[in-house]
Amino acid sequence: MRLTIVFLVGFCCSSYAQSVESVVTNINKNYDSFQSFSCNVEYLLFDSTSSEPVEIQTGLVLKKGNSSFFKLGEIEVLTTENAIVQVDKGLRQVVYMPNQTKDNSLREASLGTIKKALEGCGDSRLGIEGDKSFVEMDSCRFSQYEGIKVFYHSSEFYVDKMIMVISKNERLEMNYSKVKINKGIASKDLSIERFLIGSGEKAELKKELVGYKFENYFKK
Repeated sequence: MRLTIVFLVGFCCSSYAQSVESVVTNINKNYDSFQSFSCNVEYLLFDSTSSEPVEIQTGLVLKKGNSSFFKLGEIEVLTTENAIVQVDKGLRQVVYMPNQTKDNSLREASLGTIKKALEGCGDSRLGIEGDKSFVEMDSCRFSQYEGIKVFYHSSEFYVDKMIMVISKNERLEMNYSKVKINKGIASKDLSIERFLIGSGEKAELKKELVGYKFENYFKK
């Protein structure tokens, strides 16, 4: 599976008087302000062989305080203030490591992706398509993508959709739905106990994951 994990991003309040650079610089300020956030995610891969997606994956995003959970297809990533757990059910592998940065990895990954793309793009603009506001970056010759288009909710400033053009005939789309802001999220959904028994060097896989390769970087 060609899996580029594009994490959820949010926008602070912006207007068309602002530059694209200003909007991108302020990515995630509003997202960070939410006490909790959750949504469903749909990943679509298109190529030149069909007008229909050649690959579809679904998942979800949860965020509460400094903890977050991202699931897409067989990949799951749980980040807490002290640790990160990455589960690949396809490879039957679990990686457990200290959270060195103490930052929200979902935020940092999204912010880094957009900023890097902007630096390598020859053309960028803000606009409106239908009832959706967007930021678009084209001619991204020095980026991972040739172009990126991000649609965002203009009142609460969360992302509705991201389109990433890989080449002329290939693109990724990420759609976000069933967004819930500051609604209850169960503590167990953002706890390492979701996957592990114990923590640190003594951590062991829960019985549901027995047989998976377990890499515990707390022991290294």
